[in-house]
Amino acid sequence: MLAFNNLSYFNFFDINLSDIKLYDIISLYRSYIPLYLQFIIIPLIIILIKNNHTIELLNDDIQHLLILKDKIKFLTSKNEELLIKNQSLKKSISERVSEIEIKNETIEKLSSEIKILSNRQIEKTVPFKEPKFGNGLLRQVNSFWPVSMCKESKSVYYHGVCNEDLQKWNKGNICSKNIYEYKLQNKKRRNTDKYITYNIDEFCNNCSLIKSTNKYNVFKCQGHTY
Repeated sequence: MLAFNNLSYFNFFDINLSDIKLYDIISLYRSYIPLYLQFIIIPLIIILIKNNHTIELLNDDIQHLLILKDKIKFLTSKNEELLIKNQSLKKSISERVSEIEIKNETIEKLSSEIKILSNRQIEKTVPFKEPKFGNGLLRQVNSFWPVSMCKESKSVYYHGVCNEDLQKWNKGNICSKNIYEYKLQNKKRRNTDKYITYNIDEFCNNCSLIKSTNKYNVFKCQGHTY
């Protein structure tokens, strides 16, 4: 019958010599097993021990895999939460962008309206005085463009006689825009702020002489604009 020493068993069954525990067990069993049974029993013992070691390794691997499974489950749950938050943030950002676009459109519209209004000449209510046009009352106004039109409204204001002067000499407002500059002052004269003056240069700075008499000169206001 073929006999094996410890090293022969290890080489035959491809056992790692670094496994000292297995080597010691085999040595112990050989001390009590008859030689003719060693070839049968010891290989079985080796197989059982190796299988047990393999099972232990498998158990370790299973535990490791279970831990990894838990980690994967946790990370998957976190990933789903992040995806939900991401979708919510995308929706919120999209809503904010829409609001900003609407506000920008409103701002552009208001800016355009402000620009139109700023380019229009706001028509003042007559009568009023404007020192840079003279110290006489501006009593008439003509607008070239209606305020409702999207164009610059250019109003022209005039000194002198207007249609409110209902005297006979202004029948049909034929003396419209006339200014009378008297050469001699008389405290009894009225309407010195409307159409009578003693100094045309102070009363109106944009007029032309249309008639001259011994007592007064007649000027016609040519209009004033802002």
